Amino acid sequence: MAADIAWPSSDQSPGLRSMLQLYVQLINQNIGHPVGSWVAEREWDHSGGNSPSVHWQRELPLYPGSYELRISAFDPQTGRLATREVPFSADPAVGFGSIRLSHTLLADRCVPDEEREGRKNLLDPLLLNGCLLAPDAFGSLSTQSKPNILVRLYAADRKLDRLILKHWRAFVKIGDMPTIPLSITRGAVRGFIASGELDIAKLALKPGTYQASIGFDIGEKEPVLARPTQLTIAP
Repeated sequence: MAADIAWPSSDQSPGLRSMLQLYVQLINQNIGHPVGSWVAEREWDHSGGNSPSVHWQRELPLYPGSYELRISAFDPQTGRLATREVPFSADPAVGFGSIRLSHTLLADRCVPDEEREGRKNLLDPLLLNGCLLAPDAFGSLSTQSKPNILVRLYAADRKLDRLILKHWRAFVKIGDMPTIPLSITRGAVRGFIASGELDIAKLALKPGTYQASIGFDIGEKEPVLARPTQLTIAP
């Protein structure tokens, strides 16, 4: 779960600097009750003329069902309050057979060490080569970004490990562009990672919104696709 909070720079008071207070609740819509809540603070810097933005994210194991993430951001210096509600579902059917696939993840930066909360989780699916990835909530990137794109996959039967490493081929498909090959490597603790770096400038993507999907050629007629993600290139 990830959220990004920003207001237009025209709404800011020059030189203002404060701590933005975040209040987050996760509601299980099947039972109508909250199943998680968090309080956090992030530095909210209005100086410099740019639109300030703060990032919040959490990993949480969920039962299958429908959920709603409710976010409130309060700026005590200005008294401004922003709220947002994001519905989503936890689908146990992602993947096929004895292989499970994660959603497609896109991130061009790491979470700063001072914003990591709680103990380090070595099984965190956002952890890549020591970097706790910070995916943008809206998949928004600049034309100069070089984000990581990845999918994690897990085999229930360890006999499939050799097959995945030796014979599977991973790729990413963005809009109508030709496919881009990705590498498949073992995860630091378990499973595998299909990943690669996307150089937005070299791909010559025009500003707009695209769908990015990671697929696997497994020797069958049709490839297997992970759940896609949105990729927005800002002008």
